[in-house]
Amino acid sequence: MVQHCKLAIVAAVWLVVVTSKAFAGDISGTYEVRGNNPNGSAYSGSAVIAMGPGKCRVDWKTGSSSSYGRCRLEGDQFTVDFVLQGGKGVVVYKLLGNGDLTGRWWMNGHERQKG
Repeated sequence: MVQHCKLAIVAAVWLVVVTSKAFAGDISGTYEVRGNNPNGSAYSGSAVIAMGPGKCRVDWKTGSSSSYGRCRLEGDQFTVDFVLQGGKGVVVYKLLGNGDLTGRWWMNGHERQKG
């Protein structure tokens, strides 16, 4: 188990999301996405966060890829369980004071991205 945790930390990739709208308890809005893949290549795109009573969803568009996920906000931690091209993953963001989100993601099924 410890070895898998170390692998997850090594495989983690920074993802920066810049918000156009964010306020306490509800971070719904359209975001600009910038990040790096495990191979070092950069990607960019957009994400739409939709929060409502008992629901939270994120839809990403990066290049020609689309993904979606169910999310939750607990304090300043925003977590999304997502699906990308049939693979499942998780991303954990920290909500910064200026409304930006920064975090790391992991994917199951790909050794370098397993977490």
